[in-house]
Amino acid sequence: PDGRRQFEIVSDGRANTLDLVYWVDGSRNVFSFEDVDLSDSQWKNVTLHIHGENANLFVGCSLIDSFILDEPFYENLRAEGSRMFVAKGSTRESHFRGLLQNVHFLFDTSMEDILLSRDCEVEKQDTDNIVSESTEIVDVRPSTTTNIIGQKTDDLGADMCERSCEELSTMFQE
Repeated sequence: PDGRRQFEIVSDGRANTLDLVYWVDGSRNVFSFEDVDLSDSQWKNVTLHIHGENANLFVGCSLIDSFILDEPFYENLRAEGSRMFVAKGSTRESHFRGLLQNVHFLFDTSMEDILLSRDCEVEKQDTDNIVSESTEIVDVRPSTTTNIIGQKTDDLGADMCERSCEELSTMFQE
């Protein structure tokens, strides 16, 4: 809104990082996922999964890193008066150089469902929700995905957010 950026996802091949940059109440917050190995001329499925205050970065089927957000910034995202830019920097020198294929924004989809759609093995514990004398083990899975950027995935079907580029462009502002 008002021409201000709300969030960015920035890949820096030289530094081998993927940065999540977001603004809350005018304050800029940055978290760098390190050692992501995205800049090796190979196709990658990259999934940034945000649920509650947790951000998880997956490359392929592997969890690269997780961190806790200072604030769940996505609760403050506003569609009105916003635009979305994909693969565009604010200056010519920072424009994206590379290839993107099949960018998806998925909502209300569990990380387990996304990984299974990519033929990833998802560990199931035999001890889910079993109570012992000394310990209660409860399996809690994330339930909301806000972004997935990556190579074509097969058959996400009804879980995929069916929005046109025009509709999405009205939702986010650079």
